[in-house]
Amino acid sequence: MILNIVCVLKTEPNNYKRPVYDKSWVDKLYRGVSRNFQKPFKFFCLTNDIKDSIDYNIIPLSLDVWGWWNKLDIFAPNLFFGPTLYLDLDVVICKDFTHAVDNLPNDILLMCTEPYKNLLNSSVMYWDSNLTDLYLNFKKNQKKLITKYAFQSTHQSAIGDGAFIIDSLLDKAESFDKYVNDGFFNWKHHKTNTIIKDPTMLIFTSTEKPYNNLDIPIVKNNWI
Repeated sequence: MILNIVCVLKTEPNNYKRPVYDKSWVDKLYRGVSRNFQKPFKFFCLTNDIKDSIDYNIIPLSLDVWGWWNKLDIFAPNLFFGPTLYLDLDVVICKDFTHAVDNLPNDILLMCTEPYKNLLNSSVMYWDSNLTDLYLNFKKNQKKLITKYAFQSTHQSAIGDGAFIIDSLLDKAESFDKYVNDGFFNWKHHKTNTIIKDPTMLIFTSTEKPYNNLDIPIVKNNWI
């Protein structure tokens, strides 16, 4: 089946000293995918900003929440069918990942594992099952859940959307890292010193972003 590749762009006032994302981030991610995935795919951006694109599909966001909570929109009913790969806008695609999605399990949600306390992280996610309950539960209880997960989940030192997803799915969420080669993911993490080697996907956290790491050759050469 054709792979759905999905990202989210929510533009909002920059009151949190975080980077201002715009269409250029989506374009760079799309180009990175196009260079490094050799099978048919459909690329989608869920956004409150971009109106149209000649390269990829635009879907209006249905939730009106801050930042990372808009990721829950990707699980809305009747949105994606078949295998779906979600990528944060600050993920840099460095090498071909065409066969990385072959033979992945279709009954769980895969999330990448960040090096800080080995937490599951929602920067990269893959699923091929019906996860609409995540969206429906969040939409129904969003104020309560945003407050609850402002600090950490009930069983891990995680916060925000990732913590909510982990708590909601329990044993139906696993590490993506178990199903890909060692070194597939590498991190530029704000709390952990990691050595940037030769990853397929380079993931950034917090204030660490591609634009302030252009001195790293794989960022300079691939975030284009």
